[in-house]
Amino acid sequence: MVSPFEAVARKLGELGVYDFLLPWIITSAIIWGLLEKSKLFGEGSVAINSVLSISISFFIWGFLIFTGSNEVGSMLSKFFTQISFVAVGFAAILLVGSLFYPDFPAALEDRIPKESMFWIVIVIGLAIAISVGLINVGRTIYQFLSISGSIPGGDASLLMVAVIVLALLLLIVNAF
Repeated sequence: MVSPFEAVARKLGELGVYDFLLPWIITSAIIWGLLEKSKLFGEGSVAINSVLSISISFFIWGFLIFTGSNEVGSMLSKFFTQISFVAVGFAAILLVGSLFYPDFPAALEDRIPKESMFWIVIVIGLAIAISVGLINVGRTIYQFLSISGSIPGGDASLLMVAVIVLALLLLIVNAF
């Protein structure tokens, strides 16, 4: 028997809440927050920022719908789920670390500089985005190489170049 929560989630999915409404709200909120923070239109421009963020969000999600990219909702769902698991993991690390160090956040600050922590978080975020498919590295490199000109040997050569570029990226990441 289907639980009531599963039935509601399926109905919301059929209505497009996950593929359009929630991503649209998130996009609109992020754009509005960026406009508010940047003060692009001056102080007290809440109405301008609101209208602009709503309009831009409709354009973004309209483009995705008209181009047939309807899998964005599932990718965002995977992304936020994995981010939640990473956050729970960090909370568990903080709890366990607090058992051994009375002031664990201060001990972390002494051992890991803030600049390093920033890059660690960026790398984890990018790794999650790549793993759920928000950033399709292979397709991006292939399209870049296809646009940049023809390579002798056709697609096989493009594939080899893409593999070499990915290997170089892995070597760079491992160096740090």
